Amino acid sequence: MSPHEASISEGWGTETPIVEVPGGRHAKIRRRPIETFYKEGLIPNSLMPVVRDAILKGEDFNIEDFNDSQVIDLLSVMDMMVVECVEEPRVYPIPVCRTCEGKGTVEAEKGPKDKKTKIQIDCPACEGKGKEERVSGRVYVDEVPFDVKNFVYAYVIGGVDDLESFLAEANGSVEPVSERKDVESKAKRTARGKR
Repeated sequence: MSPHEASISEGWGTETPIVEVPGGRHAKIRRRPIETFYKEGLIPNSLMPVVRDAILKGEDFNIEDFNDSQVIDLLSVMDMMVVECVEEPRVYPIPVCRTCEGKGTVEAEKGPKDKKTKIQIDCPACEGKGKEERVSGRVYVDEVPFDVKNFVYAYVIGGVDDLESFLAEANGSVEPVSERKDVESKAKRTARGKR
């Protein structure tokens, strides 16, 4: 290809790859850089400074430095990435009631016409549960195992490349450990010997 030909899409591919996820299953996962979620406003406020620094420095952030609120927000980001980026099998968000938006309550007016008062009542659509009924046969994000969510999160933002290269380099250099049928602690052998 000459330097005068357009090649911006070469090597990027337009097909979404099928990837093996933990547990030996496969999924079609679309990669998206973390900057995309940042620009779309999908990163919770508590994580914005950490993600901004990671983008600017080109480094990963250390989850060990997160407070509880940030960890909860990171888990919700992982869920969002699974819903947004796993194309097959389709993963659905946790069904939230559209009437009360998951709060379980709605405003209602009480009292005579001239002195109406707004009060909170249980949502009639979901009976105060905040969630809609689940559709049989669908996979919802809260049913996806954590190790799969963690893998998808790392894969989507590009953190699995190092793992894949490590596995390729280690292939053949790591031998399996033989299974041992009779494993007994020294304390049990000693106790058995004293009888």
